[in-house]
Amino acid sequence: MRAAVHDALPAAAIETVPLSQRVAESVSQPRFATAVLGAFAIVALALASVGLYGVLSYNVSQRRRELSVRAALGAAKSDLVRLVIREGLGATATGLALGLVTAAGLTRLMQSVLFGVGPLDLVAFAAAPFILIPIAVVACLLPAARAARTDPIEALRAE
Repeated sequence: MRAAVHDALPAAAIETVPLSQRVAESVSQPRFATAVLGAFAIVALALASVGLYGVLSYNVSQRRRELSVRAALGAAKSDLVRLVIREGLGATATGLALGLVTAAGLTRLMQSVLFGVGPLDLVAFAAAPFILIPIAVVACLLPAARAARTDPIEALRAE
């Protein structure tokens, strides 16, 4: 092919590049944007996890007297743990619902940087709850277990 072009146009400069290199060059910018968005997603997940734990832990510490009174009146430790987990998961479910609705609305704005994924990709929207709900359970269990271990008499005296 190079010889045929040289015979037809002897002064023409011929640049040959493998197709794989052309394809790599054409997707390098979207791939970089996807990597940056992925890094931000990981940071957001870490911040959400730490924030969720912090809010739940603070909520339990604010309710320490109430939980101690419940324990003093005969509430089982498992009941206290269940109460804290139920309330924490309720708040998490509300946050997830609002987040998914907001994300569904904002994907229209990000459609130009989505590469190989539709704006309302079911896998991406299902992944968020599957990742965040176990994190929320752990974030609820830690403060709940700490609240259940607290001696009611010591907690009431401290107040």
